[in-house]
Amino acid sequence: GDPIAHWWHDAQIKIPRGQDVELMLAEGVLLFERAARDVPAKDRRTLTRLAKLMADDDVEPVDRLEAAGNPNVRDVLERHPLRDLVTAGE
Repeated sequence: GDPIAHWWHDAQIKIPRGQDVELMLAEGVLLFERAARDVPAKDRRTLTRLAKLMADDDVEPVDRLEAAGNPNVRDVLERHPLRDLVTAGE
């Protein structure tokens, strides 16, 4: 599974409508922090900065959401996707 893609889909629907805004952003922070743990240091900075921005309640929620769609963030996630329920086989 791709938990960030799932979160992104839901966040794009809920945040602009004002539904579960802080919950969705908090979920995003946790996901991006988790993703940052498994990437090289140069890419980790991109994801940790995003997580910090998304946690900043002085920034408008829609702006925090838009930051998650930044091309640099998307590039890091394309190269180092966060995955759930991965199985290994021969």
